[in-house]
Parts: sequence; C-alpha cells; structure tokens
Amino acid sequence: MPTPDELVVHLREAGAKCVYLSRERAFREGTVPITVTYEFSREETEDDTGSEMVHEMLTSVFDAFGDQIWFHDRKWFLDWSVEPAFTEPELDLIPLYDRRVERKHGDGFNLWNLRFVYEAYRE
Repeated sequence: MPTPDELVVHLREAGAKCVYLSRERAFREGTVPITVTYEFSREETEDDTGSEMVHEMLTSVFDAFGDQIWFHDRKWFLDWSVEPAFTEPELDLIPLYDRRVERKHGDGFNLWNLRFVYEAYRE
C-alpha cells in the first residue's frame, strides 16, 4: 500500500503540474482527497495529444496504486481527481507538490502540509 510521498513522487514523474490536498475534506470519513493538475493548452490540435497523454499517465498512477493510502499507521481511502491546471486559485486546496516551485527553487514537494492538515483534523 503506497504512502503519500510514494504517490506524490510517481505523480510528479507522470507529469503532474501540482498535487493538492482538500483541506476541508481531508481525513473526514476516512478519506484523503487528492486533486492532481496538469498543463493544458487550448491551442492543442487533434494531432497534438500531449495533455491527453499526461492525463492518461496520471490516471494510470492512481489505477496502479489502488484506492487506499497508508498514513499515520492506518489505511485511508484515496479520493482522487485529475484535472487541467486551474486558472483561478482554489482556496480549499493546499499543495503537496508544485512544479513551478520546483523549477524556481529546486524542490517542489511540501508533504508537511499533509501532516499539518492531519494534526488540525485531530484537534
């Protein structure tokens, strides 16, 4: 059963732009809600399937890992979605990985956000 860091690393390698956790829904009813975004260009033609391929690769990561994740010594149901990158910020979503930050600073991972949301949930 995958851990959050294993999942995020595989999503990064599959082409994720960002990996988000829903702050409001996280850990409620035993779920870890993850939203993954990818670059999407409206100018893509029928012959240019870059975005479609990335979408399929990201989906295949979730298919391969299954519907559960291991975190804090227990199983959690993985509730996931794969979407084109947002044009407006989604206030409920906090990043676990951001490719833009990685390009600028060399490390785009922020798995501490998962722990912070978990600790707030437990309070």
